[in-house]
Amino acid sequence: EIFLSHARQIAKFGHAMVVMLFDEDGQAATYERKIAIAKRSYDLLIKAGINEEDIIFDANVLSIATGIEEHDTYARDFIMATRELKRLYPACHTSGGVSNLSFSFRGNDTLRSAMHSLLLQLADLDMAIINPASLVDVQTLNNKVRTTIENALLATGGDLADIRAQLIALALTMQEDTQPKKKPVDRSSRTATERLYDAVLSGEHTYLEKDLAELVEVNPLSLVEGPLMDGMKEVGKLFGKGKLFLPQVVRSARTMKLAVDILQPRITEYLQQNLEETGNQTKKIAVMATVKGDVHDIGKNIVNLILRCNGFEVIDLGVMVQAQTIYEAAKEHKADLVGLSGLITPSLKEMEVVIKLFEEKGCKVPIFVGGATTSELHTAVKLSGLYSNPVIQTKDASAMALAANEVVGPNRLTFLSEIERRYQALKDGHQDAKPASQQTGLYDAAIKKQEQKEQGTKAKNYGVRTFETIDLDEVIALINWSMYCAAWKVPSSSDEGKNLIAQAKELLSRPDIRDLFETGSKVVYGVFPASSDRLQVKVGKESFYFLRNEESGLCLADYIAKDDTVGLFVSTSSLSLAPYLSKLEAEGDTMTHLSLKLLADRLAEALAEKAQQLILQMWECEEPTYLRPAPGYPSWNDHSEKGTLFSLLDATRNIGVMLTESYAMNPPSSVCGMLIAGDKIRYFGMKGVSDEQLSLYAKRKGLDRQTLATLLSGMEY
Repeated sequence: EIFLSHARQIAKFGHAMVVMLFDEDGQAATYERKIAIAKRSYDLLIKAGINEEDIIFDANVLSIATGIEEHDTYARDFIMATRELKRLYPACHTSGGVSNLSFSFRGNDTLRSAMHSLLLQLADLDMAIINPASLVDVQTLNNKVRTTIENALLATGGDLADIRAQLIALALTMQEDTQPKKKPVDRSSRTATERLYDAVLSGEHTYLEKDLAELVEVNPLSLVEGPLMDGMKEVGKLFGKGKLFLPQVVRSARTMKLAVDILQPRITEYLQQNLEETGNQTKKIAVMATVKGDVHDIGKNIVNLILRCNGFEVIDLGVMVQAQTIYEAAKEHKADLVGLSGLITPSLKEMEVVIKLFEEKGCKVPIFVGGATTSELHTAVKLSGLYSNPVIQTKDASAMALAANEVVGPNRLTFLSEIERRYQALKDGHQDAKPASQQTGLYDAAIKKQEQKEQGTKAKNYGVRTFETIDLDEVIALINWSMYCAAWKVPSSSDEGKNLIAQAKELLSRPDIRDLFETGSKVVYGVFPASSDRLQVKVGKESFYFLRNEESGLCLADYIAKDDTVGLFVSTSSLSLAPYLSKLEAEGDTMTHLSLKLLADRLAEALAEKAQQLILQMWECEEPTYLRPAPGYPSWNDHSEKGTLFSLLDATRNIGVMLTESYAMNPPSSVCGMLIAGDKIRYFGMKGVSDEQLSLYAKRKGLDRQTLATLLSGMEY
């Protein structure tokens, strides 16, 4: 009635009207929801006597490449919706706020203009909200730029994560191209202290000893806290603005450490002569930990480095850290902030445990949470209410550094007030929403949207095998170097990216490094008969379980027939790596330390490719398409399914990879998954899962709903 009242009032004044595709459940993000709401709106308006030509549909332009997987199809669904709306209602009009599309790349006007121009070409729009002076002629874009952006807009040309990574890499290249090239600094025109600042900023240490020797009469602490730390702070600031790549930050940190090492004898002598000054603590303290049950720490290591660049002293407690240990460290070191890291969904529950303990103890230190599993919404709704003091989620190292500086800076109260306001708005919006997931019958309707695979396949050989004699060169050939560079936030096509890849290949050519990976890389794999009832898939004496996307009806269990075959595998590259990494960390060789960790991840993924080849040799399957879903990822988002997979392969006994209590694989550079074969099969995200389906899933699996909530990734319910 409110909708029609507004429409009649607009029509009374002789105006056309923009119909935003929202309903009682909120904004339409998917193609299916956009069309359904548009049809409902159209029918209501026409019945109320509104002229067709006075209806302008706005199908909601939403941001892509935000880092949230479900956002990667937003542009595609908008484009498809505008085309379908023009087909269904040719007398109506379409519009959209185009700049929303590229909000993730604000500051990079070159890329944003290209994205906007291509969206206007691909979508069927009659009008658009955009500054026309900012648009470019798409015919002037080079093929690589155009193809990369079009793939991102249409969500086509490969895996969604790869498409997103390619767009981000392009963004960095285009951003780099727009920055003016600085002329080399003339050393002779700079003082020794200025040259120290320049050395840290550039990551160049050739003249460190010479420059420090010139300043032999200067208080060594003032050199550390002065030009050296000023250089590191500038590095942190530039990284936060996206003007420096992570490898450049690592090189600067290395230069800083070398300078401090050179100064150490002078610092020790100075402190002995001035004991009264040793009690003054000028640095801010950050206590960092990966929570219990989680073994991933690459992101945390990068955060630690960036915080040190910003003048923090970081107490890193490592991985799988108990809540009590984190609390005691924060108390002992008088922490100014605590950072909790977690990659897998069960880590969210462990973060709750830590936060509740800090609340019970009456702590007032701000707590930061970060990692792939965290989000602002979850932090606002689930975590912030557990603590009387700030709980802040940050999406990456640069955001963490900027927020940390605000928390300990002069504008602390204003910053925290803004965080509180934003989180309260998120919480209110979450509580006000009336999700359709509360309805019944949605699961049965979703099943009817899709059909189960009818004809299964047979394998030539069934059983479990191991692959331990690794030809490292063969595995290296399978590495996705674009993803390696993306982890460093560097485009692989840039000079910095090419340099990174060259350094990595040189590292992998060293005999000691080759030996670490050759002895520490193993794969266990197997081929099994399987039978699916569209929720439960029986494999041997065990069963896997799969949730269904109720918006599209898609479910991995439909890709397996009642009599079929599946492959399973676990691969790892880092069984021998931990002692060597500890040695590098002790030596302060951050670049090699991070490089090896990231290379171990890429090699584990390459070994997963090798596992697929080995499985298919046993299977001899001629199906046109293969999927390799993994537990904990969007299409199969239950982490506990790893337990079944490990049991069937006896992975811990066969190759030494273990599962923690939270279902994280240890060592962390490990990959597991299932191989499914079929026609017209694809990956998808998990959306619109009703309470009805969750209850059925929990019952079939023998879990209570509370336990289930800690296991499912990418869902808020």
